[in-house]
Amino acid sequence: MENSINNMENSPYNMRNSPYNMENSPNNLSSTNGVYDNQGNRTGYQVKEPTGVTNYYDNQGNRTGYTPSKR
Repeated sequence: MENSINNMENSPYNMRNSPYNMENSPNNLSSTNGVYDNQGNRTGYQVKEPTGVTNYYDNQGNRTGYTPSKR
């Protein structure tokens, strides 16, 4: 359950993870959490959770993956 999309910590419905959060928005040119392809196109964003897990989302807020905590 810890890494499940059904865990609220991982859900795009959690405002911290939402694409509507200005920090995650592709329209925020100052954003520091963008994920880019090899051509420099923004493909999504990453959010580090308090548990240490890093979740990856596409620009629409769909979770595409995660990196486990290094703790």
